[in-house]
Amino acid sequence: MIRTHRPTTNMSTTALIAALVAGVASAQPSEPRSIDAATPAAASTTIALRADVLHVGDGTQLANGIVAVRDGKIIAVGRELTLPAGTPVVKLEGHLAAGMIALSDASGGEGELSDATRPVLPDAEVAWGIDSKDKAFERALRSGITSVLIAPSPDNLVGGIAAVVKTHGGEIVLRRAFLSLVFGSAALSDDRFPTSYGSAIAELEARFAKPEGAFAQAAKDELRTLMEVERRQDVLAAIRFAKEHGLRGVLYGTAMAGELVEQVRASGLHVVLPPLDPKVSARELEAATAIAKSGVPFGLALDSPDRHPDTLRLSAAMLIRQGAEPTTVWRALTSDAARVAGVAGRLGSIAEGKDADLVLWSGAPIDLASRVKTVWVNGAVVWEANGEQR
Repeated sequence: MIRTHRPTTNMSTTALIAALVAGVASAQPSEPRSIDAATPAAASTTIALRADVLHVGDGTQLANGIVAVRDGKIIAVGRELTLPAGTPVVKLEGHLAAGMIALSDASGGEGELSDATRPVLPDAEVAWGIDSKDKAFERALRSGITSVLIAPSPDNLVGGIAAVVKTHGGEIVLRRAFLSLVFGSAALSDDRFPTSYGSAIAELEARFAKPEGAFAQAAKDELRTLMEVERRQDVLAAIRFAKEHGLRGVLYGTAMAGELVEQVRASGLHVVLPPLDPKVSARELEAATAIAKSGVPFGLALDSPDRHPDTLRLSAAMLIRQGAEPTTVWRALTSDAARVAGVAGRLGSIAEGKDADLVLWSGAPIDLASRVKTVWVNGAVVWEANGEQR
């Protein structure tokens, strides 16, 4: 039940939410909650969204759930809220959830994420090369993706610093998310150092023997690492390297990490699974599902613009079909993805103080038959199903 001095309204979503700036609240979202308005002006900037089903982000679903938003932040969530006088309440038909987060992507930075002249660029920040008007961002919004982790190309042994970016406006959520290190063959070349796997590992060892700059930050646990891997032996090499040098971070690039679940779990490293599609081998799909069932924090990559943004949910559907729990997989697209990316304090779930990056779906968001109806970023409507981006 919503307690407010103003009746619930069915006015258009766009008209009421032009001022929407959001947040979500409360460790016990089902309990009644009173929201105080410090001044009349504060009340005027608050808006409440009531959806048929509210997906909080930890697996909890609230029928007729309400999200209260103010100045782009979520301030409360629950079934019963006491709202400031005059607060508009917008009825939404469908399922409201946090925006999805795609991990490892090239949207907005294609052509700017590698350097053919130098194999080691530890302090290059991909955030400087982001084009906020890239059409790939709009395509991502249409698919319910509100943030992406943009990583350097694996063509460089050390490609630089990955960043977490919002798909509307190119807002940088985390500028220095990961230092990219490549343990696979992508960084090897016949005409440029390193030319062999051994020389690549030796170079990384030398850089961490007397670390400077980003290497020093990683060694001091001030910067996490994104370790690109391709084969089982790459996974083992990355795990050994991380242990020897006290590195935290993420393994990305192969589903085969799932055949080494115990080693991965013991390492404390997180996993970003590569995109999955109907052409993936049975072995890779089984390995990816093993990660999803292991309890190891994981997320899913998109690798756009080469892949359609809907590939993210297709990957999730492949895991579920193979036996992974739908709730676990949905978290890998939202709250766990935020945890893996290092932005759980702002993104990934509907909770108090977090950014109001929300998506209204026609049905359950994990269901491939569901479609995006409306997308909010920082509490403002930025895309609607009529195809209009704002």
